[in-house]
Amino acid sequence: MKPGERVPDYVVALLGLRTETSKSRVQLIMDMARKDKLSILELGRRLIGARGHMQFVGTYEQLADLMQQWFEEYGCDGFNIMPPVLPGDLNEFVDYVVPILQARGLFRTEYTGSTLRDHLGLDRPGINHFQKENTIGKTSITI
Repeated sequence: MKPGERVPDYVVALLGLRTETSKSRVQLIMDMARKDKLSILELGRRLIGARGHMQFVGTYEQLADLMQQWFEEYGCDGFNIMPPVLPGDLNEFVDYVVPILQARGLFRTEYTGSTLRDHLGLDRPGINHFQKENTIGKTSITI
């Protein structure tokens, strides 16, 4: 294939046969290539930086705006941040974007407790007591 040629169906079949673990990602990429009638070169350019995920370029404030919009308008309840350069870009996100989100009340400033259950506001389940025979001292213990 030449760089300007469109992605043919046999590429879809070959990609689909390679692995079971990434079938949905391959399907999304191939659907995008077909819908937008991308050439191999165009597809590569679109995928190279963000690996098929959304890629954002802008200010810290603009990124916070986008995240807020997704949360408020589309019900997004979490984000997977995949910075291209680690640890630098992740530190930059934590140092500059998180404080903006915190100031808007969109990101916690402290944890409510010390366990995941506490953070999620879940009640502690009742304890199921049962008797177990201690074979060493022949006494009964409650677990």
